[in-house]
Amino acid sequence: MARFRLPPYAILGGKPVRPHARQAEFHKCEALYKYFRGGAGSGKSLAGAWEFLRRIMSNAEYISRQGLEPGINYIAGAPTAKLVKFGPWAHMLRIIRAAADHNGFSLLAHKPWETPPQRLELITGDTIYFVTLQDAEMFAAMNAGGAWYDEAELAPNPMEGWNALSGRVRDPRLPPERQFMLATSTPCGYRGLTAHFADMEAANNPQYAVIQAKNSDNPSMTEEYRRRLSSGMSERERRQVLDGALETEDGAVYGLEFDPSASIDQGYKWGFKARPGHEYFWAIDWGGSYHGLLIEHSRLIPGTERVDPLGGYDTVFDEVVMDDVQDEAFLEELRAKTAEVGLEWSDLKAWADYNPRDAVYLANQKRFFDGRCYTRRVGPDADKESGINTVRGRLLDYEGKRRLRFAPALRHTDSERRILRCMTSYKRLDATVDGQTVRLGVNQKSPWSHGPDALRAYCWPRYVMYRISSRRAA
Repeated sequence: MARFRLPPYAILGGKPVRPHARQAEFHKCEALYKYFRGGAGSGKSLAGAWEFLRRIMSNAEYISRQGLEPGINYIAGAPTAKLVKFGPWAHMLRIIRAAADHNGFSLLAHKPWETPPQRLELITGDTIYFVTLQDAEMFAAMNAGGAWYDEAELAPNPMEGWNALSGRVRDPRLPPERQFMLATSTPCGYRGLTAHFADMEAANNPQYAVIQAKNSDNPSMTEEYRRRLSSGMSERERRQVLDGALETEDGAVYGLEFDPSASIDQGYKWGFKARPGHEYFWAIDWGGSYHGLLIEHSRLIPGTERVDPLGGYDTVFDEVVMDDVQDEAFLEELRAKTAEVGLEWSDLKAWADYNPRDAVYLANQKRFFDGRCYTRRVGPDADKESGINTVRGRLLDYEGKRRLRFAPALRHTDSERRILRCMTSYKRLDATVDGQTVRLGVNQKSPWSHGPDALRAYCWPRYVMYRISSRRAA
């Protein structure tokens, strides 16, 4: 292998070129779990193929030096067979064939296996399997040294494929620091791998890294091509498709106000005791799916002793999420969580959804909130939209101020429908009228509705009057 020389990274205008800056950053990064998140034409799949081959060859040298039995398996996957064919399969063959022209010998020990599962057998003894993540059983029993998931976010459930691949990366001949996973994709909102990697980075996990690239980072992409590609797109879609930017999903109720980064109170740490001058509340949504949000409230403008003229500031710092329990069990869990975080139950108040009335009645009994659970009936006169707009104004007002934020710890609470996921997944219902898509009211049957509804039950009665006074003053 000492005689092997890498071919040119790519050819542009008939001349060999090196990786562009974002691709070079991706290759330089030594994290074991790397995500190249790029726009269309940004060179993400090419970078994925090169990095995949680089790590395979590095591991082959390690196995040889250690005198271990050669023959490591690797998996390159994509959501569909078509994406496998035109992504990992095409890019890997192109690089390997270019390497053969450059060196005078091929890395392939045999002709490519075209029938499923497609595979490339290398002269190192290693085998690269190319699979669709629609059929995870195809590689269910395999031990692999590494994996690459291309166009991951196009899958209906990106994390399902990622986890399936991750479960295979376990070849005992390689130490943990050589067992790697790569992802390359254009994002589709704050979901899937994008959300997963954001969680890992928020936890300061050094094994995870994201490199973002725009179409314009690739020198082979022209302005004319970008204009053609973006023809008919909205600006939101253009930013996502060409720039690889994180855009809220279509129909997200708080898509313009909630930001997965800016809405986080980055310096907030709960000290497990009440802070002087602050109040504490539970925001509650009832039903078969329950959501309770623990909120710290201050009347003062942060960093000052001045009272905020628009109601003060709130930080959601903990939550309780439960399904298919009785009201009493949920309320007991709220009491337990209150004690766990170091607060006195008798010092807390609650704002809750008006219905069901039995739940509110129970909450106000002496053994629970003892009359300190407040509600406001949502009437027929656009009250729900008024509540939503009140939450919006708290998340981000017209001056760019965020009076409702979330503690970083909420990225790591146990539930899959934790509040930070709810805020990006809470959507409107769509209907088709005369061939046109019309966006209707919010989808109250969605599992993502309960956290935002708890916020609405808290914010609307407490802060709607500031919206009214602002409009009258205008």
